[in-house]
Amino acid sequence: MRNFKFRFSFILLILLVLLLFVVSKVISPTIQVVVKQTKVTQQINKTATQDVSDQVHIEFQNNTNSCRSCHEPITTVWSNHFYSNGVYPTCTACHDGSLGIYDVFIGNDSSGSFGGSYSGNMSIHNVNSALKDKAAPGGNSESVEENWTADFSCGSCHNPHGSYSDRLLTANPNNMGNVTADKGGKRLIGVPIVNTLVGSTASYVLLKSTLISDPSISYPNASVGPEYVKKGLVKGDVVIQLYKKDGSTYVAEKDPWLTGFDWSSGQANKVYWTAFYESTDSPPLLHAGMLKEGVILGNGFIAAKANLADTLFPANISIANISRAYVVKLDVEPSTEPKYSAFHETATNISTLWTANDGRGKAMSAFCSTCHTDYLAKSGSLTGIFSHAYRHTTISDRFTCVRCHYAHGTDVSLMRDANGKTVNEIVSDPTYFPDIKNQPVRTALARDYMLDRNPSSALKRYTNMSVCWGCHHDDKIFVNTSYYEYGSVAVQP
Repeated sequence: MRNFKFRFSFILLILLVLLLFVVSKVISPTIQVVVKQTKVTQQINKTATQDVSDQVHIEFQNNTNSCRSCHEPITTVWSNHFYSNGVYPTCTACHDGSLGIYDVFIGNDSSGSFGGSYSGNMSIHNVNSALKDKAAPGGNSESVEENWTADFSCGSCHNPHGSYSDRLLTANPNNMGNVTADKGGKRLIGVPIVNTLVGSTASYVLLKSTLISDPSISYPNASVGPEYVKKGLVKGDVVIQLYKKDGSTYVAEKDPWLTGFDWSSGQANKVYWTAFYESTDSPPLLHAGMLKEGVILGNGFIAAKANLADTLFPANISIANISRAYVVKLDVEPSTEPKYSAFHETATNISTLWTANDGRGKAMSAFCSTCHTDYLAKSGSLTGIFSHAYRHTTISDRFTCVRCHYAHGTDVSLMRDANGKTVNEIVSDPTYFPDIKNQPVRTALARDYMLDRNPSSALKRYTNMSVCWGCHHDDKIFVNTSYYEYGSVAVQP
């Protein structure tokens, strides 16, 4: 019996050794690939920290090596030829502060931070692809369409390959540039092409005209002249410019047009989002995919040099479908922090979105509404496409979304009270807790004071509902209320 047990144990041991050997042969190549790619990534990152002249995301040089910062071009175990498994780990491999470029976990007063703490009641835009776009409050939660069912990630808001906007904000968030207005987007269908604006009544028209003078010298419409100069247009060239009805006049639109396409059934042909037709049921005669043929695409217009105009712009085109990009311009300036300035990084003054009154705040709200569609609203009446409710105004610069919310995330360390004070500023301000001199105690009191008491801090810039009091403290509805209290300490605003 003992011999039988010994033989049985010995056989099990042999089988276990054989199994481990087989498994090691199966997984070893994968391990070797991952280790090799990790070493390559480390070497590339090391090179990147030494050569800061080579931009990673924009302004590529003709001898660029930037692609290797994120992609392995030949063989990789991850999709999209990433070095990491997915968008989030790829982005945070650099943007965790390890390379001296933007650290999204420390954050700033512009976008907030992904690095909050649970004890500080943190809330973040969960960009690790755990959620779908339709999970956004105010969005189309019941949709089965491709854009709403896509994973929410860093790439939902940022385009690492370039942008018309600052901070690489994507031109087509949630594909809303290719969705019509009745569904919350910016796409225009059946825009008429005219030879004069006189007598036109449509909300949008495309004016086809030959430049009567060199736009670098003078042009009747001063707002579009500089745009034409950028594209090298001169007298005699032909332009088809988009105009929007504004009261009794037309105003030139400057949003770039999207050049994307979908495949027809069976993937036989490309169906371009922006295209020109003779009629609604005819094939396209001109589209955004003809750039190699000499079509010039500008901000809000399409053009052709004089010698190509008759060929590229057929006389019988009469209508067009236009998919338009989202553009958000911010006040950015070179960063004063040495670890960032070496990489040509910039700092953002976010407050000008709501103080400059130049339309950029509204553009920011429009960008946010590509997912939070029903939150692009005017107060005072029921609004919404996917749901109906009374909502706060967001369609003005003064009340842009980011005046009250961070884009990345928040917690007690970033939030402010109605006076605009952060925890650190409160600790150093003797008007708060004037009887408490001990710094650790003051810090604990300040954090407790600033801690948001709601189930979620909801990406807010201001704790609790203090943003409401910060704006509305002088409203006539309040009586005998010139201060608010924390415990037994009255704090003057």
